[in-house]
Amino acid sequence: MSNKFSYILNKNSLIGISYTLFEGLSKGGNQILLLLIVSLLSTDLYLKIMLLTSFQALSTMLYISYYSDVVYSLKYNKSRKGLMVSFDVSIIQYIILLLFYYLFKSDIDNYFSLDLWLLMPIILANGFTSNIIRFFSIIYQMELEHKKAITYKSIPFFTSFIFSLIFFLLLKDKILGFFLGRFIGLFIFFLYAIFDNKFYKLLLKSNKYYFGMIIKRAKYSFFIAVLGWSTGLGFLNFVKFYSNDTKQLVTIGIILNIFTILQLFSNGINQVYTPSLKSALSRNIESGRKYSQKAHILYSALSLVFLAISAILLFLKPYLILHFPQFDQLIRPHLYVIVFLFFTYQFYAIAYPYLMILDKYQYYFLLVVLLDLVAWGLVFILLLGFNYKDFIFYYCLIKVFEWAGIYIFVSRSLKKQSGVLVCKSRISI
Repeated sequence: MSNKFSYILNKNSLIGISYTLFEGLSKGGNQILLLLIVSLLSTDLYLKIMLLTSFQALSTMLYISYYSDVVYSLKYNKSRKGLMVSFDVSIIQYIILLLFYYLFKSDIDNYFSLDLWLLMPIILANGFTSNIIRFFSIIYQMELEHKKAITYKSIPFFTSFIFSLIFFLLLKDKILGFFLGRFIGLFIFFLYAIFDNKFYKLLLKSNKYYFGMIIKRAKYSFFIAVLGWSTGLGFLNFVKFYSNDTKQLVTIGIILNIFTILQLFSNGINQVYTPSLKSALSRNIESGRKYSQKAHILYSALSLVFLAISAILLFLKPYLILHFPQFDQLIRPHLYVIVFLFFTYQFYAIAYPYLMILDKYQYYFLLVVLLDLVAWGLVFILLLGFNYKDFIFYYCLIKVFEWAGIYIFVSRSLKKQSGVLVCKSRISI
């Protein structure tokens, strides 16, 4: 067996598979529940939950604790100090966001066509608790305690799915049940994480030095995350504004749902890839380059598997629809679009950790802004100038343009930083 394919069987790959399996089974549950909602219940309910999910994703990014990846650029012994700062600041942010909602309650409620007086505190709390839990898991990854990290990445989200399913089925208000169940599941594990790490002893003890250290890195990640949201779940709001085509809006929602599930496989791979890449780059650039090539092989193999599954589903579509007509809108040719997105996403997933590890957040921010401005410019030229309203095409255009640009930049432009020699010219990662 060649050295390239033996990578799939080595210890790091098995750890990556474990991350993928456990994180996928836990986090994928809520995405599958959403797909069942659009298949078995009303599209109106599905769209409202999707728009609120989009808002929850945005509010989650507003917390400084969301940017736990910044600890990869810090020394290992500073990571818990970074969490301490993020926790304290996020508590203040939660209060500010809640006050902001109540100040503009009527406008926000009108946009979602719902009274969110009870939902809003729950949605904001979901973002806060999930961020802190994720921060703990990142620290365990850096300490190479993978079993502990897998526990923190899977159990809380699995319990949130179980409670979400139970409350969704039991409560008359399905939207409240969906988000309340998620909160209860996350909050139970959140309390466990605080006491498991004896973190309660460190609360409200952050200092200016570590605050500045986190803010310095997170400020770029914040704008990048918001831009990412605008081309992810936030894209639904863009479509809602420019189109009254409910069918296309639902289709885009389904694409986002399924693509999110596939991204869990990428998350599983990168849980091992990122810390291992950091270790490889500390030796020399050649080690990092070879490690990235192996990751490409794994991503490409997964893409072929997903392509085969899509082909089988489309081939069996007449039989499946005959017996399960409610799944008609889930089994469409846009399955190939989702596989294409996953295949191209690998280039971003492999390139981004280089920027994170080498502390190039400012370069990354400027690059993403430039790429998104160009991509959105093309979209508005086609939309407003030519009245072309294929929003699925627009979504693919923006994402692929951004991912390809980041990959090309990283593969050609990394330089020496922090004593680590990286590629200076045309070395492909």
